[in-house]
Amino acid sequence: MIFEGKPEANKDTTTESYYVLDKDLQFVKGFSIILVAFSYQQNLFPMFNSLKTQTNEECMSACNLALAATSFIYIAIALLGVFFFGTTIDQNILNNVSLESDHWESYMLRCIFLLVLGCHIPFIFFTGKESTLIIIDEWDRKSISYALEAKVIDEASSYMMGGEDLIVGPDETSQ
Repeated sequence: MIFEGKPEANKDTTTESYYVLDKDLQFVKGFSIILVAFSYQQNLFPMFNSLKTQTNEECMSACNLALAATSFIYIAIALLGVFFFGTTIDQNILNNVSLESDHWESYMLRCIFLLVLGCHIPFIFFTGKESTLIIIDEWDRKSISYALEAKVIDEASSYMMGGEDLIVGPDETSQ
C-alpha cells in the first residue's frame, strides 16, 4: 500500500537527478500548474471585506501569510514525494496510485478530487458570472451608467449650491 512507505518504492541509487532542472516542455507545464495553484485573486475582495480591520496593510499581511503557507505546503509535498518515491513516479498522482496492487485508493482519490472540484468551481466562475451579468445589464438597461450619471449630477449640483467642495483628486479640493 502506498501509505506504508515501502523501502523499495524509491529505486533511485543517488539523489543527484533531483536537483537538475530539465529544459524541456515539462518545466513549462509545471510552471503553469504552480500559477494555477496560486490563482486566488478572484477571492481578494470578498476576503478583504471579511477582515476585522479593512486596511491595505492588513490585506497584504493576510495575502503574504496565505502565500507563505501555500508555498510551504507545495514545497514540502514535492520534496517528500521525490525523496520517498524517486524518479519512478508519474506526474499524475492517480496513475501512481493505480500502480498499486489494490486500486481502492485510486477510486477514493478520484472521489475526493471530484468533491474538491465541485466546491472549487463556484469560486472560480463567480467573477466571470458576475462580470457577464453586469455587461448584460449595462447593455440592456444601462443601470450602472444611470447610477453614475445621477451621482455625478448630485455632486455637481451640491457643489454649485456651495454645500460641499468638489473632490478633484485624492488630496485636492476645488476652491
